[in-house]
Amino acid sequence: MKPDEVVDYEKAKARNEEAKAGLNELELKIKSGEYVARAQVRQASATMLATISQTLRSISDDLERRGVPPEVCVQVEAAVNETLADAARDLAMLTDDQ
Repeated sequence: MKPDEVVDYEKAKARNEEAKAGLNELELKIKSGEYVARAQVRQASATMLATISQTLRSISDDLERRGVPPEVCVQVEAAVNETLADAARDLAMLTDDQ
């Protein structure tokens, strides 16, 4: 039977080796592009959302040019703005300090 000190050392060494293997695996995934930096994802997401928002906000103008009555266009614009505001709040809750 091994002394407790030897057993503890072997367990600590195994945990250390496992941690190193995990870091090496993570580094490989980062270098291969499987994982990307959170800042890059946030920037790409912000750009995408800005593009979508701009397109959605232009719907009422597009409808007006097609002859839809102005009062309907105002309702569409209000609905789009409300939906975008809701989505922004939901996204803010998901991304706060993460």
